[in-house]
Amino acid sequence: MAKKDQIATFHFKINGYTPSTLPMARLAEYMADLATLLGHEDHVHFIKVGRGSADLVHEVDPEEESGVVERIHLVKQGIGPAEAQKAFRELNRKLRDDKTDAKMVRGRGKLLLFPGVKSETPQIYGPIVQPGTLEGRLIKLGGKDDTKPVHLMDKDHYYICNTSADVAKRLAPYYEENVRVVGSGKWIRKEDGDWCLDHFNIVDFEPLNNDPFREVVGRLREIPENGWRDLDDPLRALAAIRHGGKLN
Repeated sequence: MAKKDQIATFHFKINGYTPSTLPMARLAEYMADLATLLGHEDHVHFIKVGRGSADLVHEVDPEEESGVVERIHLVKQGIGPAEAQKAFRELNRKLRDDKTDAKMVRGRGKLLLFPGVKSETPQIYGPIVQPGTLEGRLIKLGGKDDTKPVHLMDKDHYYICNTSADVAKRLAPYYEENVRVVGSGKWIRKEDGDWCLDHFNIVDFEPLNNDPFREVVGRLREIPENGWRDLDDPLRALAAIRHGGKLN
């Protein structure tokens, strides 16, 4: 166990609140975003809400202190991990809604400022129309109008699209199956920086292979000298390829 004087103490100080006026539910929301911002979940520990302004005190194990500080500095530069940057935006949004601001402090040094209510009103951009593709399971199709609604769902998203009667007729045999649709979408960037699909017009599609992964890999391994036969973990290999790695 590290000695007390070796443990780094960080403070997230929220102006305008005190420990007795900060609602517990709101405290939980701030803490959830802070945990994502700082990362290193097993090495960051909430200690207490300090006196004066609502001061969320947390300690970082010595072996991870440099990593936490680096993560904060990257977020400050706008180049940190995506989930950390999103947490920073969420904290600012909550502070803005609460009409206050905050700062992250370690010792006497200010690591990161959260302008909150002092920041400019976030901009909503769009709509922007651009061509693209979507993939998902076809779960709704058709209607009485000339423009037919098409709903797709994948693991993380639900897409509401439209298409012509002709394309809808060709799509019908693939109900409850996975398809890739081609067309143009209207996108809007929300206040939190995420892009949201307003609607998508489908002009064509192609069915996707629904064979189980093990069967697909089995067929690949039957092809001589292609490398798949030598892989112990094909799923991990595919993930590596997707992120720029190689088969090994």
